[in-house]
Amino acid sequence: MMFESVELNNWQSYRGDKNKFEFSGPDSTRNSAIIIGRNGKGKSAFFESLRFLLYGGETIVVRESTTKPKRVKPKVAEKKSDKPLMCWEAWNSGERSFGVKANVRIEGKQYTIERKYTSTKKKPSEEDLKEEFYILEDYNKKKVAKPEDFVNNLLPEG
Repeated sequence: MMFESVELNNWQSYRGDKNKFEFSGPDSTRNSAIIIGRNGKGKSAFFESLRFLLYGGETIVVRESTTKPKRVKPKVAEKKSDKPLMCWEAWNSGERSFGVKANVRIEGKQYTIERKYTSTKKKPSEEDLKEEFYILEDYNKKKVAKPEDFVNNLLPEG
């Protein structure tokens, strides 16, 4: 699997929907990328977004947690210190959605993968959020059946 682009919408420290990372380069390159930055500027959040995209929010845990098993990060939270998946500033200002979208190439085929949560309420609670997860093959409107099975067959979570 080769990521061509990743878009973060109100994801942790990435507020708004203009957070797009492009990884496509000339065909003659190996399309590798290096992610660098100061502490607390979103490197871990970026990598957590990929795990979220493929396997869901229940796989994102608080790294500093001393409990076993580690505590899953909440989707939204009243306090920023709870480190929610939705950008706290966006949630606090009344935004209603967050998620991750990626364009990938797998064995010569193009796919769009998106996982997002939306609500009709401002400052939604976790119960107010509705999940949408889909995979489009060759950027068509046709969704891949059973996207969770598709991901696990391609790249098992373990």
